[in-house]
Amino acid sequence: MKKNTKLIISTVIGLICVLVIVVVYFQFTASFPLKTSFPEYPENMVLYEVTGEINQQFGALDYGFTSSKIPTEAEAINIAEAYLASNDLFPNDAVFGYAELVMGYLSSDGDIVQENAIEYSITYNRELSGYPVVGPGDTVWVAIAQDNQVVFYYKNWRALQEANAVEIITPQEAYDKLVNGEIIETPLSSESFEIYTILLGYYAFAADQEYYEPVWIFYGPDGSQLYYSVVATKINAE
Repeated sequence: MKKNTKLIISTVIGLICVLVIVVVYFQFTASFPLKTSFPEYPENMVLYEVTGEINQQFGALDYGFTSSKIPTEAEAINIAEAYLASNDLFPNDAVFGYAELVMGYLSSDGDIVQENAIEYSITYNRELSGYPVVGPGDTVWVAIAQDNQVVFYYKNWRALQEANAVEIITPQEAYDKLVNGEIIETPLSSESFEIYTILLGYYAFAADQEYYEPVWIFYGPDGSQLYYSVVATKINAE
């Protein structure tokens, strides 16, 4: 079922030419059984134009072995957020992504003889008007090591402005495209996974990008970080 929205679709001659997401077709040997129902969706969504980009990096990652104590996950998240806020580095539309514990290992003759935590890597993603942004772009990354020290900071973030509204395909149509291999990402494997969540969002590439176009995102089980994205814009042949 569609939800009515107050967005007015602007008719732009040649709109198809400015949509920059490239769909790559793959012959999947995998399958994607649905473990959820198709969600309601708006008739249209905003297309965002990129007007600038910020790329920053401070510090260095150290994957050497250490026996010093590092903070807990909760402490590391608090330290990362305090660091970003106090240095005016926290974008307004950033949201917590995930925390990853990085381990270090000592080995002898190919055997691991000792392992210890080196640092926590805290990653933040983006939301646009409540819609998640997936992909390698729009990322803030903070690493916290021993003695609660921030040892690394990375930020790739784009300035955006609203452009036109574009019409959206149904989640059923998007799922059909997924099954046919019409996806944005290059799959790392042909591994099957079950679809537990289906959301509308946007895709941020690592390289230069002119527009953020709506996508349907098909997520695997919670905590797996598995997903594939399908272009959600309806192309009207006239």
